[in-house]
Amino acid sequence: MSENREDLQGLLKKLEFIERQQQALQEEIRQVRSKISNAGATPDSSESNIETLSQFELEKESFKEKGEDFIRAFESASQNPVKSSKNKKWEWERFLGENLINKVGIVILIAGIAIGLKFAIDNDLISPLARIITGYFIASGLGIVAYVLFKSMKSLSAVLFSGATASAFLVTYFATEFYHFFSFWFAFVVMLSLVAITVWGALRYNQSIVALIGMVGAYAIPYLIGQEQGGATIHFGYMVLINLGLLIIAFLKNWKKVYYTAFVFTWLIFLFWYTIQSNFYEDWQTSIIFSFAFFIEFYVVFIGYCLKTREKLVPKDLLLFLTNTILYFVTGYFVLQDLSWGEKYLGLFTLSNSIWHLGAFGLVYRYRRQLPKLFYLSIGAAIVFVTLYIPVQYDASWVTILWGGEALVLFWVARRQTSDVFERLAYALIFLSIFSLVQDWSEVYFENPFHHVDQELTPFWNLYFATSLFVVIILGAVNYINLNSYPSQKLLKMKLFEIMKYLMPVLLILVVYFAFKNELDLMFKQWFDASKKSISLDNDQLTQTLHNTDILSFKRLWGMVYTFAFIILLTVLNNKRVHNVDTGLVLVVVQCLAVFAFLATGLPELDDLRTHYLDQNNWRYEVSFVHIGMRYLLLFMIAWMSWLSYKYVFAREEDRWIKNVFRVIMMVFLWWLLSDELLHWMDMARYPKAEKTLLSILWGVYALALVILGISKEVKTARIVAFLILGITLIKLFFYDLAELDTVSKTIVFIALGILLLVISYLYNRYKDLINVNEGKDDD
Repeated sequence: MSENREDLQGLLKKLEFIERQQQALQEEIRQVRSKISNAGATPDSSESNIETLSQFELEKESFKEKGEDFIRAFESASQNPVKSSKNKKWEWERFLGENLINKVGIVILIAGIAIGLKFAIDNDLISPLARIITGYFIASGLGIVAYVLFKSMKSLSAVLFSGATASAFLVTYFATEFYHFFSFWFAFVVMLSLVAITVWGALRYNQSIVALIGMVGAYAIPYLIGQEQGGATIHFGYMVLINLGLLIIAFLKNWKKVYYTAFVFTWLIFLFWYTIQSNFYEDWQTSIIFSFAFFIEFYVVFIGYCLKTREKLVPKDLLLFLTNTILYFVTGYFVLQDLSWGEKYLGLFTLSNSIWHLGAFGLVYRYRRQLPKLFYLSIGAAIVFVTLYIPVQYDASWVTILWGGEALVLFWVARRQTSDVFERLAYALIFLSIFSLVQDWSEVYFENPFHHVDQELTPFWNLYFATSLFVVIILGAVNYINLNSYPSQKLLKMKLFEIMKYLMPVLLILVVYFAFKNELDLMFKQWFDASKKSISLDNDQLTQTLHNTDILSFKRLWGMVYTFAFIILLTVLNNKRVHNVDTGLVLVVVQCLAVFAFLATGLPELDDLRTHYLDQNNWRYEVSFVHIGMRYLLLFMIAWMSWLSYKYVFAREEDRWIKNVFRVIMMVFLWWLLSDELLHWMDMARYPKAEKTLLSILWGVYALALVILGISKEVKTARIVAFLILGITLIKLFFYDLAELDTVSKTIVFIALGILLLVISYLYNRYKDLINVNEGKDDD
């Protein structure tokens, strides 16, 4: 009773489904009739009537298609009644009895035939001819039974047919490889015929299992039974034929499962042989020929299948395409690389890979809208192999130049075609070209920084500098295109575009900076190498090699001059032309960092130059006023930078905290510079004993000046910094000066600082009303 109720519910659902289909068709009929009547009522022009009739034809076709869909849906509903739980149990039993068991049985049968033949061979039970005849007899018997059962038991017949073809393949393989009954070409014709028969059978049965069992089993079994006596060339030729049949079936019937299975088996078998069993010096031709054959088979069918079905590619398809491409390239590359004469063909081999993909791109181009992924996959693969070809074929700077040119072309095409794929490829190539440029720099400018410098390189007139300038031009062009065009809408929504929008100008600036900085360093390194001299010690018994280390100091200091000039130029360009607020703030930060680097590393270098200048008699190299004048060139550059930063920061109405931070930094820097300048002139006057005394007084005077500035200009930050300096001065006075200074110096310092503190106190008392009035105001 419950089963009848379930069947009734199922029929009611089907009836409801058919009624909905009928209503949809009636509505479609009504719309078509309405358009027909409208076409007859308004015969204003022949063109209008033609358009209406054309539309009617389209609607009629649509109606016809929907009618066919309705009929198919009705037939499906009538032929597939709702299954009860009892029917579901029966389906499992039916699946096991009618499908699974016969497939397992045929596999076991084929394996049994193989094992039996192997046993007969090993024990010489029957003659070789009898073995082969027996094998063909069994295969024929399976084929005859399959033919007899075709109409009554199609599923079982298909399995038997696949077993027959697999057995025939196996026996032919044995007859050719083990007993040499067949010549190579006769076996080739026989196997080709078997391939054709298997293709015909798979198409006739319309079941992929025929192809899978009949053909995959055919080339898998020789490995299962062992192939010590088999040659790789014959076996791989045998596999090429099997794949040919498999791929024809997969292409005609759209059986991806067959294609995937053939792909996995083929490459696994080949790679196993290549890595473990092959003898490189004897089998390199086999490796190249058959890796190419397998690659072409799968590649052509993949492209053909995509063009035929116009299906969207899924990740599994992309993985298969890339795996096939990579395996072929890696195999061929390693084979050629290991050959004594093969290295000169590596570039040609890499370029040939690009040509294959370029050919596929030409085929796919007209279908680029229906198959966008395949379009970009093929052209992307071609671009990748062209990119690989460059370092394989060329060396050093040419790699950088060609990669940079390729990146520019891709970026231009990307913006013209609004293609996010091309633009991302262009970004990747830009980074590759910059990486290659840095590698060139490291080999010429960075390695062995102070010894064995190439004296033949002319600074600012060599291939490496020209390469750097070429990359500058490339990046400049990319930035120009970026400013004057827009990427695709898809890329606009990605964070990558936002990152690259800021990163491209930064890369341009860095490459320009280091292009000239490297040449400047090269000039000083060559000068340093040329300063080498040997002196005799111990009555000519020992020899000491010396270099002029002042050159290294000048190298670092002139590098700072160049850096300051570069920052000044960028600041002026931004203030006059670009007017970018973020860039301006970044430049202010960079200027502060550059000044700090000078204070931390540049001042000690200047001290060394001053020492050598004052001690000329003990210094073995010539000195000049440049040793002293270098200081004031750098101070001038720092003053210029600070003035530009000051103008930029205080021209902004907002960001008061930035102004206060900038004030503090500049006051600290000036304190540091004044202190070093005092020490410098004390050394120049050869009166170093007064340094400690005068340093404390200088700090007190500087603090007083900041207090006066803070009161007169109503700058609270200056007054706070003044108190901090006074605190540090007092700590120095009591914990350092008292212990180190003599009585006269102590007296001078204490009196001077006491007077300064009293003056500061007087100023605070004198102008306390003004300070109180402005206490709540922010600094301007």
